[in-house]
Amino acid sequence: EPASGNQPETSTPTTVFASIKNFGDSPRQLFVTLRQRNVRDVLSSAALTLAGQEERPTTLRFAATPADQGSGLLIEVSPSDRVSIDDRAFAVIPSHGRQPVVVVATEPSKWLDRALAADPGVALQHATPESFDSKGVSPDALLFFRGYCPEQTPVQSHVVVNPPQGSCLGVEVSDVLRLPVVTHWEEADPRFRFSSLTDLKVTRGRRLIPQSTAQGLLWSGQAALMTRTAVSQRDGTVVGFDIDQSNWPLKASFVLFVRNLVDLARDRKRTSAQGAAQTGLPVRVRVPTDVDQATVTLADGSTRTVPAHDGVAMLAEAQRAGFYHFAWQGITPGSQLVAVNLMSADESDPHVDMITSGDESTATLPTNVPRDHDWTPWLAGLALGLVGIDALLRHRSGVDQVRGSA
Repeated sequence: EPASGNQPETSTPTTVFASIKNFGDSPRQLFVTLRQRNVRDVLSSAALTLAGQEERPTTLRFAATPADQGSGLLIEVSPSDRVSIDDRAFAVIPSHGRQPVVVVATEPSKWLDRALAADPGVALQHATPESFDSKGVSPDALLFFRGYCPEQTPVQSHVVVNPPQGSCLGVEVSDVLRLPVVTHWEEADPRFRFSSLTDLKVTRGRRLIPQSTAQGLLWSGQAALMTRTAVSQRDGTVVGFDIDQSNWPLKASFVLFVRNLVDLARDRKRTSAQGAAQTGLPVRVRVPTDVDQATVTLADGSTRTVPAHDGVAMLAEAQRAGFYHFAWQGITPGSQLVAVNLMSADESDPHVDMITSGDESTATLPTNVPRDHDWTPWLAGLALGLVGIDALLRHRSGVDQVRGSA
């Protein structure tokens, strides 16, 4: 979605990457097709000739529109062999839109607002501590809390700036440090990408004591001034000083720091929206925190109700490769499509016997049966599928990818 307003219904050149391997010893002539889930029309195709044991990357291109975001893609090789479960790979077109960011504070920081406004891909909102309710905010949002600490850990990625003394999301906010000198920081952490903090000067801050020393991010000697929070599936950061009481806003590193935080949240959003999973493992989908259950349409078309807790709905195990559709009700109803592929390329080896279902769009896990078949001449199709889509109508380059194996 463009920063200036509504997103026009224009198409975007989209590239799908697939790696095809012939596990047999004889050359094979193959045809690779790409189409959308539940659509017969072919979006793109390619012809290949693979030598025995040869693996080759292939690109398939088509024009995607904003309406295609979140829809499924099916990559298929033909002719099929007797091990049909690996002739298809599944993927989901990532969603792209402005990253929601909410600044929660009694008095918002003009410096923070300016840094966030510098990113045209940010949709900025403000709230007060009294009016803010995380249940009404997208689980993919980035939250800034300034001057106070929320009582419960948000399901969203979050940054707490200048918290009061006491416990804050598993971090102990301790005594006041006056004119602390920044000595070092975690240079490899993505929050500090392309940044240098050698000139950062802080008037007043607080010593932070995280649950683990490995959570530290920025130090004044042995005292941590910035730490991570002990959360899973989202990024949490605690900044132990008021940004406005430092010279940081006057430095380019501050804008980069804010942009990096937004990018971390944006990457979490893409990972969630891409919906990639593997057979034999749990399938997790982020949902609003008020949701306590979701309905899942499995790859074989049957439905199941699964529990949701702390902003995550989980199916205990995906038994078949294919598409899994999660749907939920609540304050903000929604749904998400997940592509489940085989766990490893070993399952694409025709020398390993498989059990296939009657539905060609799905597959079960391998089972140990006697090896009395000679399937060597046949192709074991998609050893690895990758889907890339250019960021729709955004002012930055790059390709996002969805990984699946089949």
